[in-house]
Formats: sequence, C-alpha cells, structure tokens
Amino acid sequence: MPYQAKQAEILRGHSESYKENIQKASLTQTEAYWSYLLFLRPCLTYPLPCTSLTQKQYRAIQAPALAALLPKLHLNRHTPRAVLFGGLKYGGLDLPELYTDQGFGQLRLLIGHLKLRDEVGLQIICFLSELQLFIGTIQPVFTLPFSLYGHLVGDYWLVSIWKHLSQIGFTLEVEDAWCPTLPRQNDASIMELAFLHNFSPQQLREINSCRLYLQVITVSDIVNAQGTCILQSAIKGERESSRVSSLHWPNWQRPSSWNSWRRLLHHISIRGRLVQELGDWVSSTHQVWQWYYEASQDTDYHQRTSGQWVKYTRVQQLQLTRRSRTMYTSPQDCSPPSTMSLLFPTTVVSVSGNTIRSLPSSSPMASNNQVGNTSLWPLDQVPLL
Repeated sequence: MPYQAKQAEILRGHSESYKENIQKASLTQTEAYWSYLLFLRPCLTYPLPCTSLTQKQYRAIQAPALAALLPKLHLNRHTPRAVLFGGLKYGGLDLPELYTDQGFGQLRLLIGHLKLRDEVGLQIICFLSELQLFIGTIQPVFTLPFSLYGHLVGDYWLVSIWKHLSQIGFTLEVEDAWCPTLPRQNDASIMELAFLHNFSPQQLREINSCRLYLQVITVSDIVNAQGTCILQSAIKGERESSRVSSLHWPNWQRPSSWNSWRRLLHHISIRGRLVQELGDWVSSTHQVWQWYYEASQDTDYHQRTSGQWVKYTRVQQLQLTRRSRTMYTSPQDCSPPSTMSLLFPTTVVSVSGNTIRSLPSSSPMASNNQVGNTSLWPLDQVPLL
C-alpha cells in the first residue's frame, strides 16, 4: 500500500540518520547500546501500532542502524539476526526487533479499543466481521493458522495482527465479533472442505472468489431443502433467487473461471447428490427463504420479495416410477402464517403456470431463525466511516 511504503521510507531515513551520527561519535559499548534504546528506538516505534509492515521491511529499516551499532558493541556486522534479537534465555543479545514491537503495539491498541467499546472499537468489530465473512470459515479468524488461510486476503492492519499472532503461537477470540454457525446437522464450511481436499493456493482463491460471488458460506447454502442434492444454480455459478443472503457482502464481480469450484462440488457429491446428506436444522441461517411448507394444512407458502405472502394448495399426487410427487396450485394472497416456527423450508423443483412441485425439508427451521433481515452487526451500532 502506498502509505505503508511512505512510512517505511520515513523510518528508514531515521535509521540512516542515526547511522551517520553514531559513526562520527566516540562512544563506549554501554553508551552506544543506550543510544540505540533511548534515542533511536522511540523514533522508530512511535507509529508502529498503526502500521502493517512486514518483517522483511523492518529488517531493511533496521539495517543501517545495526551496521553502525554492532562495531561499537564489538560485534561482527554479519552476526545472525537470530542471535541479535533472540532472548537472553536462549543465548541471544535481546536487542529489540521492530517487527515484534509492531505486533505488541498492534495488540495493545486492538485490545484497548475493544475494552473501551468506543467508536474505533466498534469499527474494529465491523472490519473483523467482514474479514470473517471474506475467509468463509466457522472458526474465528484469530484462531486460524495464518500460513494456511492468509493468502486468501490482502495486507492490511487486522491481517497483520492475525499473522503476528499465528507466528508466536497465540490465539485471540473477540467476544462481540460475528462468526457463522452450521445451520444443519452434518453441515460444513465450504472453504474448510476445500482445504481438506488439498487444492493449491491459487485454486483455493478461485473457489473463495466463486463463493463470495454466490454469497454462500456452508454446504447447506447450496443444497436443496431436503439436504440431499446440490442446487443447479450453484453448479452453473448463478445466485439462487429463491434464497437471498441477509448479510452485507462485498460487491463481487462474477469470476471468469469456475473449474476449481466445480471440482470441489464433485469431491462432495456424486452426480449432484451429496456424499454426506444433511440432517435437521439446528441453528439459524443467513439465507432468507421464500418457499415454505406447512404440514398441518398441507400447503406451500411463498414470500415474495415485496413481502406479500401467497399460499398454494395441494391438488394431486402423481406416481412417477417408484416415487410419488405432490403438486400445488391455485395461488392466493394471504397474511403471514401465524406459526412461523412450524414451517418447513422447501425447494421448488418445477413450475408450470400456476402449478408447482416442491420438496420440503424433513424438519422446520430452528426457532431462532425469523424470516426477515439479519446482519453481521446491529445497523444502529455501525459507526459512520
């Protein structure tokens, strides 16, 4: 990023200025050491909590200062950096490393604002929720190994914190950050499944790009209501019009390549039928379904995008080979069903005029999933940027 490159240039200038000054000075070992800690280090560490430079960049920034300091300390200029920055416990010299200083400063700034719950803290929660959505996992971002998932995202502040946490073996769970759940039994995160099937980093990025365009997170988002077969729209790379996500997704262009996505679908299904079928609904889903089935009245309901409800009554049951298929017709406007918790999500298989054929789920949705708008965070708590 341009502003990060400018910051690296300014810090490098401080280091080179220190080099020129210390080379001219006649200092003892102790004086040289404390000049580095008390004069240069504060100049370099002041902006670090707000930066997201890499370890390689910080090594380049420190190089001029160390080149002048090490001879003053009676050390070889080529002393391994592991020895210079290593702790005394391990035989190192325990010189401060800017990359470690950045990570510590970032964590202190992050945790401080989260504890204060101020405007910056709310923004951090918003951006962390966006990062979670972008990666598409069920596990919180800061508990994931950066070496596996980091290539899916760009270089910015929260990602820099995540990378540092992963490098030092720490995990961080943010209480108020949004994290998706598995809506059905035997369900799984699409991206976590992709990692299990040994796709290359490039293929994983392609799969994630397709997932972001389709606005899906879990397997239940791309299968029919019965949890048995993958939707044709998911195979074709088209958004499912009858189930719209209520989350705030990035404005993602349709990818040009869907080969890796379809390869993943072939890994989890045989001719479109899931190898591991999904079970009952156990928690809420981010998708707002438009078609439902009510068993007590044997009626299908359709909630249009305008909010108007329409009911279809059962008319006949056709016997086709070994399976019977129920048809519904005579659509009539109606008021919203009074027993939403008893409605079964259903997938419309075919439409012929005013007659539909549908396949309902084996269980109603979890009671905490109400039809309507949900979000990653309450809209009244999102600060204006």
